[in-house]
This record gives sequence, structure tokens and C-alpha cells, in this order.
Amino acid sequence: MKIFIPTWIKHSTEKSNTPVYSVHVHPTEDKLATGGQDFTIKIWNTKPVMNEKDQLDDQVQQLLSTLNLHDGAVLCVRWSPDGVYLASGSDDTKIVVWTLDKSNLRNTSFGSKTKNVETYRPVRVLMGHESDIADLAWSHDQQYLASCGFDSKIYIWDGSTFDRITRIDSHLAFVKGVTWDPAGKYIATQSDDKTVRIFRTTDWRMEKEISAPYDCASTTFFRRLSWSPDGGTIASVNGESGGVCVAPMIYRDDWQPSVCLVGHEAPVEVALFNPHLFVHNNEKTGLPKETAVCALGSQDNGISVWWTGSSRAISSTQQLFTHSVLDLAWTPNGLGLFSCSYDGTVAFMDFDPDDFGSKVSEVDKVRSLSKYGASRERNIIPESNDIIVLEKQMQQTTDEMLLERINDSHFDTQIGFSKASQPPVAEAAPLKVNTITFSNQDITVTKDGKKRIRPTLLQTTAPSTSAAVTKVTPSNAFQPNLTEPREKRQKNSSVDDPIPIKVEYILPIVQSVAEHSNLSVPAVRSVFTTELKHGESKLISVLEFKNSGNGCQLICSQGESQIWTNSYKAAALLATTSMKYVAIAYADATLHLFTLAGRRILPPLKMQSAPSFLQAKNEYLLYIDCLGNVSTWDIIKQNCILELKSITPLLSPSITITSVSIHDDGMPLVSTSDNQTYKYSNGMKCWQQLSHLQPSLLELNKGFPKTEQIELSLATAMAMKDTKNIIYWLKLYCRKLCDESSIKKVKELCGDLNGGETVCWPDDDADVPKSELFKEVLPILIKNRSFQRFLSNDLQNIL
Repeated sequence: MKIFIPTWIKHSTEKSNTPVYSVHVHPTEDKLATGGQDFTIKIWNTKPVMNEKDQLDDQVQQLLSTLNLHDGAVLCVRWSPDGVYLASGSDDTKIVVWTLDKSNLRNTSFGSKTKNVETYRPVRVLMGHESDIADLAWSHDQQYLASCGFDSKIYIWDGSTFDRITRIDSHLAFVKGVTWDPAGKYIATQSDDKTVRIFRTTDWRMEKEISAPYDCASTTFFRRLSWSPDGGTIASVNGESGGVCVAPMIYRDDWQPSVCLVGHEAPVEVALFNPHLFVHNNEKTGLPKETAVCALGSQDNGISVWWTGSSRAISSTQQLFTHSVLDLAWTPNGLGLFSCSYDGTVAFMDFDPDDFGSKVSEVDKVRSLSKYGASRERNIIPESNDIIVLEKQMQQTTDEMLLERINDSHFDTQIGFSKASQPPVAEAAPLKVNTITFSNQDITVTKDGKKRIRPTLLQTTAPSTSAAVTKVTPSNAFQPNLTEPREKRQKNSSVDDPIPIKVEYILPIVQSVAEHSNLSVPAVRSVFTTELKHGESKLISVLEFKNSGNGCQLICSQGESQIWTNSYKAAALLATTSMKYVAIAYADATLHLFTLAGRRILPPLKMQSAPSFLQAKNEYLLYIDCLGNVSTWDIIKQNCILELKSITPLLSPSITITSVSIHDDGMPLVSTSDNQTYKYSNGMKCWQQLSHLQPSLLELNKGFPKTEQIELSLATAMAMKDTKNIIYWLKLYCRKLCDESSIKKVKELCGDLNGGETVCWPDDDADVPKSELFKEVLPILIKNRSFQRFLSNDLQNIL
């Protein structure tokens, strides 16, 4: 092993070097990314580090690029597995995803003032954390990006669109390390609450919490743990056993830290497994055995490297730095190890091929992971050479589609709502399930001694509900002899003479629902005001309402000038304005309408009860009374859009209305305290629950966005008649169908968009012709070679 300290790799200010918090090697092994306290990310050429000849060559550039976009120290940098993206996390609470800018339009990276050999641009800035971001980790298939921070939160982001998937609120203190299971089943985190927690990727819920031997551990800046490439072991950090600093190794079989690596004199801050497996002779039996290699960095300023199956370290370097080791990064070939320290130094350890043993082939490594459910994707041969040419022609188009979506900072994926009224991110919360009551089984014994069990009804029970069971037995029903052998029963039965089965009918369990909801009525205010905008002009008037025992006095003024006045015998409770009218709801359940100049539009309208909500949008007006009835009108045309529709089905004693708005078609949008949003469908005569993933769907299949959610979001976009969101979710849906190779769904979808009759895609609900949408999604679908047989003709026609 050789150690080299490239003094030119540094993050410095005018006065001195600053700490280097993170290092990571590009998958091609020719670049190194570092993040420092100087708010910058630097991309370095690794050739002068690994090759002495390049080091002495003045023509070889050392610093390739400097990225300045963060407003705080950069605590973590991580290249994506394919090397296309670089994710950086900072104490400014932002995550920035970068990519190499190949346009050659500038020679400086985004935010940088110095000339660079390579230029990078930000693809997306991910917001959500409320404090320092301590660690980042890409999943091995690049489907996800995980982040954790000092806000005690873990965020999961989509690895391609970089949309937020979920937030995990489980830890009770700073989360300082995150790592992915290479088999894709779990994610592990370590926190200052002195626990390591394992979460399932199917529903993002906790699988296991491990607290020993971390309960007496000291404080460290990071707690960067690592998962072995065979999926069997997690190397955690900052453990303590008997007053000795250890690195606990958690084994997948029982999630217990049954082995600890001992040797460092201070807490271990970072652990990192070599990306390769090696064959090494077991120290007890002397027989060759597959093993992983793990490196540890400690606050004792040293680094040690271990075989997981051995109690002795392969190498141990003490006092390599003058301060704590903060991060480690193996080179892709597994023979080089970069490290960085709080003292601002970066070191490189170069190992000989014989130091670890012979490498295990990638095929054998995949075989090791297969016992945990991992598998390699099946390769599909293209239909023809023409299809390969078409794939290349369409590749640029699909990339532009994704970049257009990613770079559109004004595009809101929460369909139809403003930022203020968006439902929060779906969080992992325990499901409430009904209990199951088992009744006694009816068991009979046949002549040959075999037991037969007559099936009985399983009845669910829930609090404060009851169910009545009615047994229905038709008089002419033949009761089958369940004690007969199955073969005999099947032989005696036929399609024309089916065997009737005794059926037990159970009445549905229904919780009582009140006929009306009692909504709160605004309190009478002695004085309140609202603004009135006069059409397209910039003039703004103020409507002032003065309530007293004699009623309400309304004064409309502009500056010091009084424009118009009005009085009424009852107190005014709510008022709203649009560019065309003024609406006022009074305590006596009357609704008054005026023009902007103060002329009365209609006589007072008598409502069913006092107002609870009043909203105006363009020509539409919405009124919800305290009994929970909602009505909307077109004030300009003076006709009713929606008449006294109850919102009671949306509410319960624990669920209330949080906001109300009007859609562009005049239909009401109602958001409730359980993070649901509903829109009334005048065609279907019922409330539609808009895009919100139900907890039960989370368990249906792995991955995100899940097919069920995309279909729900696409249906919501169509219900909202939102063209931009329809296109976005349709493209995302097609990408998901490609990933799943869902041939039947793709054929059905293409038939819908290509002129077929369907109930899923009515023509009158789409602002964009279906044929145009078909052209949009074809380049995406054709990338899956399973679809090329029935799509190639359509693609040729379009081209």
C-alpha cells in the first residue's frame, strides 16, 4: 500500500485552508468531487494523483471545475451510479443536482467566476430540509436519491425527475448517515438519537430499530454508515462497548450487531465498503471464502481497512491527518481509497491487487444478492436494425422532454392548487386495520380418516359499529357433501349442473352520517375591510364594513374619496370581490350582489342558512352555508352552476374544511384537514377525490412513482382539464409502463390515443387532440423493445 497526499487538492480562503467535508470518485475513475467549508464544490482530475507521470506533466490540468451555488458549507457530494449527475448537500438546507454542460456556450460553471476545463449546470434544486444536510446516497439502480439532515428528517427523491417521493419522520435527533441496500429492499440510517434504523422501500416504514451498542456513544460530526456489496452486512459507526470505541457490524439475518471492529482510540465517524467482493482465506479454517472489505475513518485522525470475516485489520494508518476523518471514497476498481479531513487535507491510499485477494466476478456478486431478492434486468433483442436507428433518433427528443420538465421551476406538480394549499408530502404513518374474529370451524372426518373443514365467514370488527348477519338458504338449494373427496365432487359436477353453495350474507358495516354538517359561522366583527380591484386598471378601492346594533354600513373609498355607500339591517359576515362584481353575505342568510361602481345587480338572495365560506373567481361565486350545502353561480349570466350540494360526505367529527376555491369551470374545490382535496363533478353528480396516494396502495408494489399513483394523478389532471399536467403525467405513465413492460396497458393506451373508443379518455375533456398526445408518448414507448413490434409502424408513419 502507498499513501499520497496531493497538497493541491484543497478548499482555501485568502487566509488558510478550510475543512473538506466530503469526497466522491466519479464512476469513470477520472474525476474526484470534493465539498468544503468555502461554500464550493470542486471537481479534480485524478490522473495526477494516480499516475506519477501525469503528476509531473504541467499540461495535465489538476482542477477541472469549481461550482458555486450553495450559500453554506458543502457537507456532502455524491455522483450518481451512471455518472451523469452530481448531488451536493449543504448547511444552507439545499440539495443541488448538477450535470456536465456539453453546450460549450460558456467556460465557467454555473455560479463560478473562474474559467474551468469542464462546465457544470444545475439540473434541479431540491428543497424540503429545514437544516443542514448531512449525507446523501443514490440507490444502486439510481431509482432513488436519499438525503438526511440535522432536521431529523429523511427525504426520498425520484432518481430521474427529482420529485420528492416521501419524507420519513422517525428519528428523534440529527440524522447523520444514510445507505442503501444493494438488493433494493431497505434503506438504513444512523442518528444522534443513538439508533440505527432500517426502513423498507416498499412502504418506507421502519423494519428494525437498533440501539445497542450506541447508547453510550460520543458525539461526532457525521455518522456515515455503509452497506456491503453482497447485501449481508451494514457497517455502522460511533459505537461503544465497555468504554472502547467500536464499529458495529449489523448482519441482515437478524439485524443484530453481533460483531464489532475494535482498534480505533476515538469514535469512528465514517465507514465505507469496497464496491467489490474478494476471495480471502479464512483465518480459522484456511479455506477460501468470499468476503467484503470495509474502511473506517475515525476521530483519532486514522484510517483502518478490514475484511468482514476477520478480526484483524488489513491495514491501519494512525495520525494520517491532524484532525478527524470526515469522509471516504473508494475508486471503482476497488484498489484506491480517497479520504478527507477537517484539517482541509485529502489523502489517497493505493493498494496492490494482492492486498485484498482475488476479486469476485460481477456475475457471482449478483448471484450473492439474488438470495435477497435482487435480480438483473432481462435484455430484449430489438426487432430490427431500423428500430435501433429509430431509438437513436428519438433519444434526443426524450431527453429534451425530461429537461423541459426538470428546468421548469414554475411548474407545480400538485395539480390545480396553489403552493399555499398543497397537501403535504405523504408520510409513513401506521395503517389502521380492522381486527378479525375467528369462529369455531366445522370439522368432519371422512372414512379414510382425513379431516375436512367447512369454510365459515370471517367477520371484521371495528369500534362503535355493529353488523347483522342474515343466513339465506334457498328452499330448492342442494347442499353439497363437503366430506366427499374432491375428485368425486368434480366428476359429478358439470357446467350445466353447477353445485350450489350455501351463502351467508352480511349487512355492510356503516357508520352513521349526519344529514347535515354544522360548520362554523364567522364571528361578527365591528369593522373589517376588503380590497376591490377595478377591472384591468391598477386602481384599488377599499370596502369598509361597520357592523353595529342597527345593522351594517358599507363604505367604498379610493384614497380619501368616497365612491359609494350602502346599508343593511343585518351584520355583514363575509365579503368577496372579483374583477366584475362584489358579493356580501349577511348574518340573516342573505346574499347581496353589486357592480364595482355600487349598482345592485339582483335583489337580496335568501340562502338556506348563514354563510360559512364565500369565494369569488371571475364570473363565478361560491357559497357554503353552515349546514354544509355548497352552491355556485355564474353571476354574469345569472344562472346556477351547482345547487345545494352537501359536503357532509367529505367531513367527520375529526375532519374539517381547511380551504375552499373555485375551479375554472365553476365547480368547487374543497381541501380537508386529512390532506385530501375534492372537486365536484357535475357530470357524475358526486365528489371526486383528487390525486392523493392512499396508504393501502403503498404496499402494492415497489418503486416510485407507483403505477397506481400515476394513474390517479393522470385521472386528476383530466378531471381538472389541466393540459400541462395531463402531458406531464401521461409521459411519466408511459415511462412507468416501459419499466414494467406492461404490454396490455400499453396496447390499450395506444388504442385510446390513436382513435379507439374508450371510457378512460373522452374527447370532450381534452384540450389537446389525442393524436398529438400519441405523438408525444411514442418516443418514450418505443424505447422498450417489447413494444416495438406493434408500435414500429406508427413511429415510422410519424417520422
